[in-house]
Amino acid sequence: MILGERQINDVDKCELMTCSECSCTGNSITTCQGTNIQNLIDTLIHYIHTIKRLQYGNLTFEGAECPLCGGNKVDGHKNECEVGKILDGGKNDTKY
Repeated sequence: MILGERQINDVDKCELMTCSECSCTGNSITTCQGTNIQNLIDTLIHYIHTIKRLQYGNLTFEGAECPLCGGNKVDGHKNECEVGKILDGGKNDTKY
């Protein structure tokens, strides 16, 4: 199951709220945390794949630019680019 923004925020605040306040499905103390961790992982993987498709506007030509940093497909993202950092796995070894 892919979590929405509200559900992700609720997973983050899990220990600070009661299950009845949570927007996640499977609101049971015995199953919720494990289920939500797996759902969170599935959501993050989905978002990474979506960001990969969107990073250059889904354009195929080499001059296509990232909408956030302006880096192109050939040279890569600029060091400060959030998209580049997400897709580089935190290595921050972009070409700029």
